[in-house]
Amino acid sequence: ATLTGCVRNWRDRIENFRISLEAMATEVGDLKELLDILYTIRQNRDNTIPEMKRERFLELLREKKGDFNYLYSHQEEMFRRIAQGWIGELSDEDVTELFGTYMATGVFCDASDKFFQTVESQVGSYIDAQRSKRLGKLWHDRTETKTPAEWSHKYFTPILCMFDDNERQKAKEVFTILHKSKPSEAEFTTAEEWLKTSDFYDRLSSAVERDKCMSERVIGDFAYLLPDVDKVRSYLRDKASLITPYEWMDNSVIQGRIREMADMRYKTGGALDAEKAVADLGIDELRDYVRNLIKTDMTVGIAILKRQKH
Repeated sequence: ATLTGCVRNWRDRIENFRISLEAMATEVGDLKELLDILYTIRQNRDNTIPEMKRERFLELLREKKGDFNYLYSHQEEMFRRIAQGWIGELSDEDVTELFGTYMATGVFCDASDKFFQTVESQVGSYIDAQRSKRLGKLWHDRTETKTPAEWSHKYFTPILCMFDDNERQKAKEVFTILHKSKPSEAEFTTAEEWLKTSDFYDRLSSAVERDKCMSERVIGDFAYLLPDVDKVRSYLRDKASLITPYEWMDNSVIQGRIREMADMRYKTGGALDAEKAVADLGIDELRDYVRNLIKTDMTVGIAILKRQKH
């Protein structure tokens, strides 16, 4: 029973290895014999050890326990030696984080090729995640938000409306990259360069600019009826809650809601204001205005043609 408990204890320790035996076999020296027996124990599900190896196992435990404990508590050191080809360009801090968070335990009995395939895959995942982290930090340092989507939610303003027609496509491209968990190296370079050289951050932090851009590029012509941008924000938040503020720009549903709000305003006073404005126009001024309206607004032209036919 004591031997079985001892074997179970060692089996549990083997389970905590983040390196496969086969992958580090050439680096473990004369500890290999003990590790081979531990490999056999790990493969046996019933916590037993072959009869012929029991005595040798106990001898090796007495002789090599210190060496094993060193290896066990310095696995990262071994990992650095055997995985150099994949981790050579990473910093010491990167390797520590990679080994502690990306390399799984329970791999002691994995074949060498399988283990190194995992190393290659996890190094790739780590580098991708680091790119995302670096871009996220760059964005956060300048805007105090985690992402452009979070910025949009914080101010209830679609961030893309803060850019004119010439800038908007590039901004959209970079923001798509910023929202990725694993941007490619090319995407990272594109986004980092743009974020570092752009001068829009002051604009983003200005409440006046946010209201101005929201009014001009989201509310549009309806701004004459809806001058209070915050009321529009509240209305959209309430009536279009399934659409995130990041998506408010050039969104047909959002435009429909703004039109709906403007229509209500028009019916409760906007039409009267328009009538007063017309009353103040001279007859020639009014004719010129209607002519221009007919040229630019088909709806007005059709309404006049219909009136003429009746």
